Amino acid sequence: MRQLSMISQRTDIPDEIRKRYVSGLRTIWYSHVGSNVDGEKAQQPHRIMELLQNLTAANPIAVLVGAPGSGKTTLLHWLAWEMAQASLPEGVPLPKGFGSSQVPIMIQISAYAEQLAKEPLTLKAFLLSQWSDIHPRLPAKLLEELELGHCFVLIDGLDQGATGAVRKHLIEAIQAFIMEYSAPITTDTHNRFVITSRIAGYEPGAFAAYPHYTLLESDQRTIEPIASKWCQALARYRAMESKNMQLLTEAEDAEIPAKTA
Repeated sequence: MRQLSMISQRTDIPDEIRKRYVSGLRTIWYSHVGSNVDGEKAQQPHRIMELLQNLTAANPIAVLVGAPGSGKTTLLHWLAWEMAQASLPEGVPLPKGFGSSQVPIMIQISAYAEQLAKEPLTLKAFLLSQWSDIHPRLPAKLLEELELGHCFVLIDGLDQGATGAVRKHLIEAIQAFIMEYSAPITTDTHNRFVITSRIAGYEPGAFAAYPHYTLLESDQRTIEPIASKWCQALARYRAMESKNMQLLTEAEDAEIPAKTA
């Protein structure tokens, strides 16, 4: 309701963009509030861990929408980082609520859309091409993990695809890929999928049946600790960089908070 009020007061936005934005908001609302869902309960905030726990064998897909700069891509990178660390042989433990460790697969829709504009190809074919550039044995390994239900697939920027026929092909390709690899192997072994999109450019289409979540707007209370940790991490990296990336001593590391205060 707050975003609807905001968009109605903007006089600098073309009518076509305004209609698309409002349409996206309505789609999100109705995906939250169905005939058997309590409207007030649907508006209550959830932690990201709850979203992950809701990705079950029966419902392994979620759509995460938000305003530009709200942190959609950053969130996916963080999820991928945690899953990647947990997938290593030494196995860094996952944060509580993540569920089982899975191999993260990050898909940038803008890169796929750019390739689609040049030649028609399936999403799988596009990924196989990308993976083979990284390592010749990677495509076979990741396909095997997908078929075994061992993957955490992060599809970023659904709104960043092209328009017209290319966008139609893109949406159908994503849906086909998800359908191929969303069938559960067992109750406890299944791929999980998270799709992100901006609200303004979101066209639900084939994804309207999936649960939708909206990123909450940040406020001063949430921004300050993130900014503080980010500054400390940057200061720590620069200190290591000055030492040819050698680890800091305890004394050097203890000085970091003072330098960023």
